Amino acid sequence: MNSLPVQHVAPTPKKNNKIWIIVVVLLILCCLCSLVGVVIGYFYFQKEYSGIGEIFPLVQPSNETKPGEEIRCEAGGYAFKTIPGYEASPGWVNAGGYILDSKDVDDTDPNFVIGEGPQIIFDGFVPSSELTFEKYVKNGNKDMRLRLNATISGEPQVSVAGLMGVAFDYDYELPGAGKMKARDISVEVNPKQFFWIHCRSTIEKWDKTLADCETVINSITFFEPFFEPLSPPTQIP
Repeated sequence: MNSLPVQHVAPTPKKNNKIWIIVVVLLILCCLCSLVGVVIGYFYFQKEYSGIGEIFPLVQPSNETKPGEEIRCEAGGYAFKTIPGYEASPGWVNAGGYILDSKDVDDTDPNFVIGEGPQIIFDGFVPSSELTFEKYVKNGNKDMRLRLNATISGEPQVSVAGLMGVAFDYDYELPGAGKMKARDISVEVNPKQFFWIHCRSTIEKWDKTLADCETVINSITFFEPFFEPLSPPTQIP
């Protein structure tokens, strides 16, 4: 008896396999598109750096003071306004000090000499009971004469915030910087509060430095000094 031949039917591919193939192809295309975009963007921004800021605004925090901004030195009992071309920073000697350094000075220059300026220095403080204003002014002149061999010339009294101050001009030579000029103005705000401002620069820059100093002086105001209370000492067991 003849048996009918058995017909083998090839299995049909599953739909799941087709879906996975499509997914893999799409992923590969996405990766290629991303890679191409990164490469194009890299070369574009290398050539047009400013374009980065147009897409991602660059915010750079800065502590630099703006011209005309008032700075209050609470410990020194005074305030002043900044001027263009100078950078303000607290003094390093005491809490009542402040310094305006010219931005034209490059302290990384190997020829830079500390103290050549242009620089405007402030100091406000409460004097000791033994220090009179006359003695304070005399000590300042003595220091300039002994330390820098300065030639001293007295200036007419000047007004600072409505108070009369004592002014002196100094001519001296600073090794490495050459001939220098400086002006000191001391003010007795009251018997318990003294103020001092010192402007200095090389002789070539003196006219502008003095004009800048006078601009700052005209913005100065005084108030009662305020000292932050010191933290109590830590008890060591």
